[in-house]
Amino acid sequence: MRRAAARRDEGATGVARHPGGSATGVCSDAAELRGQLAAGRRALAAAASATDVRVLATGTPVLGSAQPEKAVDPRFGRVDELYGDIASDYEACGCHVHVGVPDKDTAVAVVNHVARWLPTLLALSVNSPFYNGQDRGYESWRIVQQSRFPGSGIAPWCADHSRWQQEVSRLVDCGVLVDEKQTFWFARPSPRWPTVEFRVADTAATVDEMPCCRRCCVVRW
Repeated sequence: MRRAAARRDEGATGVARHPGGSATGVCSDAAELRGQLAAGRRALAAAASATDVRVLATGTPVLGSAQPEKAVDPRFGRVDELYGDIASDYEACGCHVHVGVPDKDTAVAVVNHVARWLPTLLALSVNSPFYNGQDRGYESWRIVQQSRFPGSGIAPWCADHSRWQQEVSRLVDCGVLVDEKQTFWFARPSPRWPTVEFRVADTAATVDEMPCCRRCCVVRW
């Protein structure tokens, strides 16, 4: 599984450490995206088959882990120290869509513009009703888990990227966030790429559903 997941986005900035995943390259249309997604899922399925297990694409693990593992990565160690059992109990997998923008100020303007539609995008993508062997009574238990962390939900409105950076830096300085990458906001300017990163959706159950999520994120500016 680790070999198959080796192409995961190196800029991954969440908290979960156990789910496997895959990342695509830059895609110009839905057909290209679907092809790369299918290849990634085939690789994950092959790696899982080699260990006599099967991959289930869901926003939260249906059965959960027997015991949370201690963080090896120093950054995750800081997350564990700051958030305690809230972090150790968090296992989730989302569908993150990056949409290219020309500059950082435009990225912030897009985040402001799309905020009203992000709950609808979540409702269209929910795929995590089960956790630890139980139906939790929510279509997206992943978002319920995320809501326990600061920096979750709809991002604050900011006039430009300078104001955005000030707001995030303030949260880090106050000890609310581990670092500037650790926000859970449904959409945000990517801290690494020249994109707006849509983080609201659960991972999709099938490959065919994922390009639909991507099309919902494309902004006509």
